[in-house]
Amino acid sequence: MQLGENANNKDQDVVVITQCAGNLKKIAEKFDRGSGLLFRSCKSRSDSSTKLLFRIVDAIVFMLWVFWSLLLTRPKKIYVSTDPPIVVPFVVFLY
Repeated sequence: MQLGENANNKDQDVVVITQCAGNLKKIAEKFDRGSGLLFRSCKSRSDSSTKLLFRIVDAIVFMLWVFWSLLLTRPKKIYVSTDPPIVVPFVVFLY
């Protein structure tokens, strides 16, 4: 979030592509953060207590969401931070 805010302060358009259980834009606004950032959020449907197969499906859905968001926003620079870093960095590499 801080990296995006700093880049936005330098007159660069910033898109935050994320997976979140809640509405990240509303959460950021509550704490007076993320001003000027475009949020593209995919709903997170799993957590560490979810069965493995469902977590895999959720990771694949998020991977497709990231790829679609990259195609729509066409960023010039991409910073990837994922936990665990399995499929999303590969999709960004392909992009």
